[in-house]
Amino acid sequence: MGRPGQEPAAAAAAGAASGDAPAESKSAKIKIKKVVHPKSREAKRMQKKAHRKEKMHKLKVTTNNRLASKGHKLVWFRSRLVPGKPSYTDQEICTLIRAYINRHESELHDIQELQQQKGVEKNAGRAEALTTLKRQEQEQFKSGFEAPDLRRLDTVERLTNWTGELKDLPAIQMAHFKDPLA
Repeated sequence: MGRPGQEPAAAAAAGAASGDAPAESKSAKIKIKKVVHPKSREAKRMQKKAHRKEKMHKLKVTTNNRLASKGHKLVWFRSRLVPGKPSYTDQEICTLIRAYINRHESELHDIQELQQQKGVEKNAGRAEALTTLKRQEQEQFKSGFEAPDLRRLDTVERLTNWTGELKDLPAIQMAHFKDPLA
């Protein structure tokens, strides 16, 4: 032990310095990693594991982005539903889709007015992004735009009662609609 009047921690340090070392705890041991040869089977396994982990992370991120995009679309459609209306016709759904495609029109108009007034290309990137998005959605509408299938009673009911949880998206039936005017 240490000298009388000495703190226990200082006594342990003094004891270690004098040669009678206290028993090491398991958490105090430092684990030394074994060096692996770069061309060994173990190294290949580790590379494969790291590659798979990276691939799964990318897949998870893209899936989450796709679900979030679909969620935003469904929130927009849910906000446009007429309360008490059980189902919609194809023509009404196509009208809703056209309104969805033109949803950024007022923001785009405001940006263009600002640019004309000040003569400065302020928010040009945002304007370009909105016009590109609109063009892409119009092309999708010509070939088949994915929207909630509001012709079905159960889909309208599920969309009306939907809480906004992304995990509940598969329960809402989707369908592809083509522009009858194109």
